[in-house]
Amino acid sequence: MEEQVVYDKLGRMKYNPEFHENHNKPYTTKEIAYICKNFKVMPIKTLALSVGRTENAVRYLVDRLKRDDLFDFYLKHEL
Repeated sequence: MEEQVVYDKLGRMKYNPEFHENHNKPYTTKEIAYICKNFKVMPIKTLALSVGRTENAVRYLVDRLKRDDLFDFYLKHEL
């Protein structure tokens, strides 16, 4: 049986195992670099789906990387 897609009040898709296959898995270095390189050029919905995570998870990661001054490090990292 397919899970129904549910959105929060801001229009973000809530966790759904069909779309968020990497939920609660550790991020790879390559994945973090991909997120950083595409964060400003790709819609967050598209970016989150492309890495199999929720929008909230991707936003939280980016916020944490910026807070810890690591965003630019991964931005320059080779894919």
